[in-house]
Amino acid sequence: MASTSAARRPATSAPGDGSRTILVTDSQPIEENNGPNTGSSNGILRLRGGPRSRPRVMWDADVIDNEGCGKKKSKICCIYHKPKRFDESSSESSGDESDTSCGSNDSRKHAHKRPDNGGDANPGPNAYEKGGSKGKRKDSSFNPPTNAHAALASQSTNPNSRLLLLSISNADKVPKQGDASSVQRLEMMVALADRLGKDVGVGAVNEPTFVAKSTILRECLDAELTFLMGWDTITRFFAPRYYPSPQAMLAKLRIFFNEQQSSLICARRGSHPDSEEDEFLHSEYVREFYDAGKIKIVDLDQRVRDISSTDVRNGTIETAERDCPSQVVEIIKREKLYFWN
Repeated sequence: MASTSAARRPATSAPGDGSRTILVTDSQPIEENNGPNTGSSNGILRLRGGPRSRPRVMWDADVIDNEGCGKKKSKICCIYHKPKRFDESSSESSGDESDTSCGSNDSRKHAHKRPDNGGDANPGPNAYEKGGSKGKRKDSSFNPPTNAHAALASQSTNPNSRLLLLSISNADKVPKQGDASSVQRLEMMVALADRLGKDVGVGAVNEPTFVAKSTILRECLDAELTFLMGWDTITRFFAPRYYPSPQAMLAKLRIFFNEQQSSLICARRGSHPDSEEDEFLHSEYVREFYDAGKIKIVDLDQRVRDISSTDVRNGTIETAERDCPSQVVEIIKREKLYFWN
């Protein structure tokens, strides 16, 4: 059995990145006939690591508690909530909240059941305590997060909270070589959440369809949800190929919009003419929900309207510096994502 002990290193050989040097010795009995070169030291093992202050997304065993719902096997795998100062309120916003902007006129407050924890009303650091709230959910692959994601998540509907939601499984896409891992994407999303400010959470869900995502989130958050998306995503949202049949799709959409009171906010792209947009919004499966105010179309700033994560991945570091928040660019550089693969 081997034992380890720390060895003193010369000042000139000690790197400044948190590296350590371990002297490995052998505690087993040594045969008497060993040669003269045999000693108690078998070698020096140098362990080199990055800076100890490097921020990382940590996956702890107790993170998956789904807000105290006791559903350890639920498909939500992580929720991060940006810490607040003691004087901040989760309902603070820069303007008045509008029911219409969230696609719902229902102002009912939901009672969020919490487990009996001895009277402690304060949630843990991973809790997302938004019972009875309205929240925006920016759903995307975040590969990587861009300034367009930031602009869409900053739309002026002023909900109580926002959740950047990573979909681990995608109905259309499979991971490619060079793509950021789920943990790396979550780390970039946390950086984006920090930039967006208070009342922004980060989550991940293992469901490819929005109806399933809405169902799972409502089980844990008990809130009216507004999903934010781009034009390509909303056209897929209403595509019958993702459902068993057109009739089954319509039934699920009525659950999503009517029973669950979820809604959509979609950002226009400059390349789509008004006639194409109008045709889509008044098509067979969309018209019912658009006329009911469940779908809202918004314009992003022209500077970010056509930014694409795909263009960032296929571009250069200059593309990332132009199209992504600086905090995200730092992670791309540090992890050598996209351009270095």
